[in-house]
Order: sequence, then C-alpha cells, then structure tokens
Amino acid sequence: MLFGSLQGPDGEADTARCPGQVPSPDVVVGLSGCYYEFDGKPVGWFDDMTGWGNKDAEIRLVDGDQDTTCGGWQTDKVATALRVAGYHIARWRQPLRTCLPRHAQRPMAGDRR
Repeated sequence: MLFGSLQGPDGEADTARCPGQVPSPDVVVGLSGCYYEFDGKPVGWFDDMTGWGNKDAEIRLVDGDQDTTCGGWQTDKVATALRVAGYHIARWRQPLRTCLPRHAQRPMAGDRR
C-alpha cells in the first residue's frame, strides 16, 4: 500500500484494489516492508520516485530490528529515498520480529505495494 498511496501527481492514488480513483491518504503507514529485496531477489518498486505525488502525506515506517524476512536495512533505505524525494518521514524500529508469517509477506499477483 505504501507504493500505491504515493503515486499519482494529481493527488489521486490508484491502489489497484478499488475501482476507479480514490482520494490520497493523509497518513500512510508502511509495516516492515520488503521494499528492495525479497527471498534474495531484487524488488524495483522504489527505484524511481520521480513523478510521485501526495508529498503532504505523513509517512510512518515501522519495522522490527530482528526481522529476518524483510531486514531493517530496507526500511532505512526507503526512508532515506523518500526523504530525498521530498516526503516527511517518521520512523519506528521495534525490538521484535515481524509478526506476519513468511508466506503472508510475499507480494501477491498484481500487488503494487
């Protein structure tokens, strides 16, 4: 959802889950995401943020410092990239592992996170 909530320079987000356009959210929360790598394979969703919109949204990123599926380095990297792109970031690292089982974190077909 982090991915879909920030796209669209016209202030509208296409989440690919609801028909048509929906208003951009005021607050976006990313939970321990595999933003750049999953299962040893690269993920390129955040490689190019040019043209992204919704710069007024508050973005809150949460991750676990013991997460072995989506390591905290990915949240560090996306936080830096989003700040450079002009977003306001709040960050929380929790002393725990991700609470979702590994199979629940895999991107689903058509998921644009």
